[in-house]
Amino acid sequence: AVTAVKLGAEDFIQKDFNYEILKEKIKKILSYKQYEIDSKLLKDAVEAGYNKFIFASDQMREIMIQIQMVANLNIDVLLTGESGVGKDLIAYEIYKRSNRSNKRFIHVNISAIEPNLINSELFGCVRGAFTGALDKPGKFELDNGGVIYLSEIAEIPHETQLKLIDFIQYRAIKRVGDNKERKIDVKIIYATNSDIEEMVNEGKVRKDFYYRINVKRKHIPPLRERKEDIIPIAEYFIKRYSLEFGIKKRLMLSDELKSIFLSYHWPGNVRELENMIKVALAGNLTILNNVDELTLEHFPQFKTIGDKSEWVLKPYKSAKEEFDRNYF
Repeated sequence: AVTAVKLGAEDFIQKDFNYEILKEKIKKILSYKQYEIDSKLLKDAVEAGYNKFIFASDQMREIMIQIQMVANLNIDVLLTGESGVGKDLIAYEIYKRSNRSNKRFIHVNISAIEPNLINSELFGCVRGAFTGALDKPGKFELDNGGVIYLSEIAEIPHETQLKLIDFIQYRAIKRVGDNKERKIDVKIIYATNSDIEEMVNEGKVRKDFYYRINVKRKHIPPLRERKEDIIPIAEYFIKRYSLEFGIKKRLMLSDELKSIFLSYHWPGNVRELENMIKVALAGNLTILNNVDELTLEHFPQFKTIGDKSEWVLKPYKSAKEEFDRNYF
């Protein structure tokens, strides 16, 4: 038996075995093998730079059906929803399912670019167009034939909104400081976590620009409205960060913790859930290889109020201090 294990056998049983024991051993081995397969797929997704898209709710299943339908259509898509709901992942899913998946996918976060540089970042520029300008293609030109994802689109300045209106209409650009027109074939996915209609009413977003981008719209509901997704997403992040942190055990959520997760309102949505799992695993590396379950003690962010079954997060400062102590 020892020799067999050394040569690669997963387990062994003694003579005169009980069939129930055999069934349990087989079940355990199959479960472990599936975990290895999931871990390989997960590793591939992480190395690609994107999380795997996990869902179990009817709302998200319907959205996935809809994005499959629009992926290969020659129309742009507007994604709306609160911060952290997964708009970036939906955008990447549209790209992966499209006939442009063999071309580039470029993500441009509008809010992360200085307003006076947005035009040159998107449309490019020529030498001398402004102080320090060199010949440089913009993101649209670099992504010709592919999919470009413009997140936080409601933050774009009015001047650039006008240029985008022309681009959406004619699919042609002129670099800043240049009169040469360049034809571009690109699918655009827009996203915002703002109330874009309110921004139109306030004059922050032009009506004509809003009408141009609001052609095929998909709203991603917050996590609190699709509770069926919470546990599968949490289990995915446990697998992902166990792999990243070198935790060998297959960790599960305790029933108590599942109940808490399902009752919590997740104001930060999936991003908050991911961060919470990551912090819990990183803060307990020395003990997690010796347990099978994640329990409440691994999540000091939670505390109870009186005898109510209501759960809230500790203040950021105290939660961070506690994490730092545990981690170091």
